[in-house]
Amino acid sequence: MAVARGLGREVVRCPDRPGFLAGALLYPHLGDAVRMVQDGYATAADIDTEMTLGCGYPRGPLRMLDAIGAPRVLAGLTAMHARYGDPAFAPMPLLAEHAAAGIAFRT
Repeated sequence: MAVARGLGREVVRCPDRPGFLAGALLYPHLGDAVRMVQDGYATAADIDTEMTLGCGYPRGPLRMLDAIGAPRVLAGLTAMHARYGDPAFAPMPLLAEHAAAGIAFRT
């Protein structure tokens, strides 16, 4: 904590658990966006547009997922689902396919 503060960083304490704080909040949200694409509810572009225009996000969840990397999001969701069993953390097949193939959701 001292090192982070010395670097001018804000320090947030949380237990050592899969996802920590940000991942436990963000990854299920990204997973929901993937599920909407997988279920044919909306396109990746439409979801991102809606979240930027409708909710004021600086970039949409699927662009954010691409920046983080599908393999990393998949690994995080898999670890959290294995640890907690919460359906919100269950990785969806489309995310696994994109992670394995190295395919972005937005091009």
